[in-house]
Amino acid sequence: QPHRSRPLPKGGQETPLTFITFFACAMVPFGALGANFNALAMEPLGQLAGTASSILGFMQTFLGGLLGTLIGQAFNGTVTPLAAGFCSVSLGALVMVLIAERGKFFQPQNPPV
Repeated sequence: QPHRSRPLPKGGQETPLTFITFFACAMVPFGALGANFNALAMEPLGQLAGTASSILGFMQTFLGGLLGTLIGQAFNGTVTPLAAGFCSVSLGALVMVLIAERGKFFQPQNPPV
């Protein structure tokens, strides 16, 4: 009987094809989100936007390296630590956005006239 590839992992083991597919689906939206959140963060800073951009870039690189190292150290041969890391970091980002927005997150920007 010929070998048929499985579209989804079996027994917690990821295949390269499914890993690349799911990882690409997770990373593609980041291109739009990262640029938009950076622009929103620097909008109120005016003439200090260049300095803010450099500090923001440093923090992204530093924290990304630190958190990536922690997640990488948890690797056990499955994608579970990576998925748990994605969920944890995403939840942390959502909490930071909610704190920064101070309750304005789901409010209309232009009230009806």
